[in-house]
Amino acid sequence: MNTLPQLTRRRTLFAVGLVVLAMLLAACGGGGGSSTSSSSSSTSTASSTSAGVVEVSMKDFKFTPSDIRVKVGQKVRFVNNDSVRHNVVQATVDTALTGPYGFEGPVQMPGDTWEYTFNTPGTYPIVCNLDGHYLLGMTGTITVEQ
Repeated sequence: MNTLPQLTRRRTLFAVGLVVLAMLLAACGGGGGSSTSSSSSSTSTASSTSAGVVEVSMKDFKFTPSDIRVKVGQKVRFVNNDSVRHNVVQATVDTALTGPYGFEGPVQMPGDTWEYTFNTPGTYPIVCNLDGHYLLGMTGTITVEQ
């Protein structure tokens, strides 16, 4: 039979375990193309510019659009339109923290942009693996066609 002190100890250990797990997720940061990055205060949403650059907004724990189609050699510009940091990595939800990653963008602070040129056809799952954002639905797919 469990006594009150034993139950309290178990609950305390469980709570400590949850805190440690949350800290590990928060500490995690962190292919077939090339990339560039810059800092900007742009607030534009997903669109294709005249130069053929597809713009993806990162805001409210989602990529907009989340399903992106580009041609080989076309750039995708990821713009952090949020008040928190984000990134983009080629990974699935299952490999978001462990990799391997096909590509990994830098940590983008609010207003930052990062561009990636896709040179190889294929389907690339993407996630934001900072602070567990992918668990909140910050996932997407980039399809690169000839």
